Amino acid sequence: MTWPLWMALLAAWGPSLAVFAAMFALDFVWIFYTKAVQRHLPLAAALWATALLAFNGAAQIGYINDPWLLIPTAAGAFTGTYCAMKWSKRHHE
Repeated sequence: MTWPLWMALLAAWGPSLAVFAAMFALDFVWIFYTKAVQRHLPLAAALWATALLAFNGAAQIGYINDPWLLIPTAAGAFTGTYCAMKWSKRHHE
């Protein structure tokens, strides 16, 4: 049985997209966590810390199983930080 092209592509790119998305989201969560700590909001900081753990764990599980996934992980970190900083600047000027 042959797989349809979209299934083959998903199987090949799925893990890369998953760790990229996890690191991208992680960098957005860092902004909210940092702001909650700066504003001395303990409950908000604790909730954001929980989200940090979840996204970080998802990314680590991915690249521990396959070291090549460090490439999309790093790309997700770069892109997430860049976009999060642009978003933060636009919404807080």
